[in-house]
Amino acid sequence: MTVDTSEHDAVADVLTPLGHRTVEEALVGELRDAIVTGSLRPGERLVYRDLARRFGVSVTPVRIALRELSKEGLVEMRAHAGARVSLLSTEELEELFVIRMGIEGWLSRHGAEQLTDEVIARMAALLDDVKQTEEADDREGYLNASWAFRICCYEAAGKPRLLERASALYDLSSRYHFLTIAEVSRFAHSRSIMEAFFAACQKRDGAEAKRVMEDALQWTLSYLSADVIEADAVAAR
Repeated sequence: MTVDTSEHDAVADVLTPLGHRTVEEALVGELRDAIVTGSLRPGERLVYRDLARRFGVSVTPVRIALRELSKEGLVEMRAHAGARVSLLSTEELEELFVIRMGIEGWLSRHGAEQLTDEVIARMAALLDDVKQTEEADDREGYLNASWAFRICCYEAAGKPRLLERASALYDLSSRYHFLTIAEVSRFAHSRSIMEAFFAACQKRDGAEAKRVMEDALQWTLSYLSADVIEADAVAAR
């Protein structure tokens, strides 16, 4: 009997062996990264036995890790059908970004008006990191640098609960962030948005900072909607 190992091999190619973390923590981290970056595609099946064999563990920690990721909306658990990577959703995309427009727009406006020279200098250094990661085609590094850059402004608004909510929504948007800068032209455009945001912050122009950030999130939402619809259609075949 011939065994089809193609699916197992595809999963193995995008995962790395466990380190010194607990088994469940390592599995969650590895699988989350693979899903967020698109190495594991929307709709792809996650076979317990294959994952257990890959990591050299029993099936039990694999089940625990996948349940944890299902709470984050990254994995779908189906009775009698196992698990698969959750499909991208236009409904989720719209919900996340509409809420983010409201919160991040508010934080941008009030944060920009309160920025000190010290924070502006920190933002300038982080903007250099943004540019360098874009030039190096380091998308993960770019996303980390650009978020740290924006956080400087958001923190200045003095609303920790709103900032916490914004950070949580940003994390939930992770898969969409990578799609946003998947193409070189969009990557460069995203960097130009960060430069425009910094220019507004330098002037302590809250209204302009708010406009730039809201326009940026609307641009992302509009551009990704078509991509998400297409991805859903492909994954559903």
